[in-house]
Parts: sequence; C-alpha cells; structure tokens
Amino acid sequence: MKLKWGDYIIFLTITMIIVVMFVSGIMRKADGATIAQISQHGELLYEINLDDLTETREVLFHDGDVRIIAQNGSIRFEKSDCPDLVCVYTGWIKRPGQIAACLPNRILVKIIGESDEVDVVLQ
Repeated sequence: MKLKWGDYIIFLTITMIIVVMFVSGIMRKADGATIAQISQHGELLYEINLDDLTETREVLFHDGDVRIIAQNGSIRFEKSDCPDLVCVYTGWIKRPGQIAACLPNRILVKIIGESDEVDVVLQ
C-alpha cells in the first residue's frame, strides 16, 4: 500500500491537533493558581498564592495565639491555643477544596483554584 498526498494531509492535521491540545493543556495548568484564603469571623484577611512561594510565610493571630505557616506549596496551622488542637493535627493542605479550621478562634484556611484531579469515579 502506497501513501497518497491526501494521507499526508490527514497525518499533518492530526499531528497539529495533538500539538494544539498539548500546548493548551500546559497553558491552562499554568494559569490556574492555587490560592490559600485565610479568614477570621467570616472576613477574608489574607490570600497567599501557594504556587509562587519561595520562602516560608507566617501569619500570626495574637488574639488567639495562632500561627499559620505556608511553604513549598502547602499551608497548615502550626500552633494554636485551642483545647483540642484539631486544626494543628489536620496537617498540611495543598489541593483545591481542602479546608483547615480552628473553630474556637473562628479561623478558616481554604484552598481555592483549578484542579484536574479526579476524586471519585462512580458507576
């Protein structure tokens, strides 16, 4: 079987489509920043872009002796004066949709952004 000029056009078209899809996928991923929103009493106080962190960032709340740290694309409650320390034991969060909360001090850390990960597949 010998290839004809129409076959080359079809191969070239398919290759171009694949390249465009690949490049647009990379660009879409680069545009979707992962942001940590820190709020207290329902008021947004801080927004930290976790993708752009080059050093450790620390947020202190003196009214409840709470310390939140962000580094390497993740964020967590490092210290709190609440009795059960559930917020501290939550650990590092980094994916969009994850939340850590210190209920006695009414502090909420929420990760927002685009996620292309699949959580659950149901059939």
